[in-house]
Amino acid sequence: MSQPPCSGPCGARPVRGNRGDSGEDEAMKVTVVGAGLVGLAVAWRLAQRGVSVVVVDERRAGAASRVGAGLLIPAGGRVSRHQLALKGRSAELYPHFIGELEEETGLDCQFRDVDTLTVALEPGAQNALSGMSGCLRGLGIEHELLDKQQCREREPGLGPQVGGGYLTADRSVNPEALLKALREAWSSCSEEFLSETAGAVSRSSVTLRSGGVVECDRVVVAAGAWIEELLKLPVYPVKGEVVLLEWSKPLVYHHLCVQRESLYLVPRGESTLVVGATEEEVGFDVASGWQRSLIERADRLVPGVGQLKIQESRVGFRPKVGDGLPLLGEYQGVVVAGGHYRNGILLTPVTAELISAYLLEGEISKFMRPFLPDRDLRDRRTWGREKK
Repeated sequence: MSQPPCSGPCGARPVRGNRGDSGEDEAMKVTVVGAGLVGLAVAWRLAQRGVSVVVVDERRAGAASRVGAGLLIPAGGRVSRHQLALKGRSAELYPHFIGELEEETGLDCQFRDVDTLTVALEPGAQNALSGMSGCLRGLGIEHELLDKQQCREREPGLGPQVGGGYLTADRSVNPEALLKALREAWSSCSEEFLSETAGAVSRSSVTLRSGGVVECDRVVVAAGAWIEELLKLPVYPVKGEVVLLEWSKPLVYHHLCVQRESLYLVPRGESTLVVGATEEEVGFDVASGWQRSLIERADRLVPGVGQLKIQESRVGFRPKVGDGLPLLGEYQGVVVAGGHYRNGILLTPVTAELISAYLLEGEISKFMRPFLPDRDLRDRRTWGREKK
């Protein structure tokens, strides 16, 4: 769905909302709760279409983008066909989405073509790889199956427990650079940002904890792991931790992932290696406690990583729903854009496309329908008991 670029204060023809006191149509007014990647992308797309947008966000610590590696892998993880279609659509949108952002802001989002090497560890590496290769073929994803020696030819620093792997052509983006560009693009539209906390939402208003009320035509809740504070939806935080290491010369040359384990090593820029990521269901505890464990696991995979200088440890909260699927669409009069879990960065462009189309044209596309929030959602506490 093509949308006009923002020029000046987003010079597109305004979308009409309610009639003002003068009796004339006013521009549609939308309030977006949440200034993460998804919230800002939705706000930017709406502003491009002439919508008057207010963004409300306290900018709390723990945004999920802080612990994202920025790998844009549509087939990553266990996915249903509906998830795969949604992720595939977003991957298709990414080049144009980034092109618009970079042209408009002059900022580099560090959107790159990359090779991802996913390795399997002994014992059982060959069985694991055979099963995954068949799955990738079934999804139509091109890949190169590698034995132990071929893996080491591409990554000489791999440890002895690596039994094989497969190589895929993917893309990546720096989530911090992307967030900075979205902030710049949206703010260039001369829209309003309120550094406030939303206390309650309805179809046409947001009540702030400070006591103020923002009146509008529609409300979008894109509050990440904090959605449940505003709506009775089973969205809960999954704490993730990453470590940024500094090197003078590379130890890793690909984006490196471990099959069936939540461990990845991702070079970022010329001097940084991102190692992640943990997963814990411990509420909003921001304490960093897994730094040493992450580094030790990474050092077993690539000996020498443990000797690198630590730049920083980061904690963020991924928003997850009991059934593991995103929430896209209307719920009790409010439009929801969230529950993306580990795919928030990848799904940013398609979420902005779907939510803006729904608000402006009432369109519920085939990509959006499986993720409507009024589906049968399991309670988060039930989900937690099942997982144990």
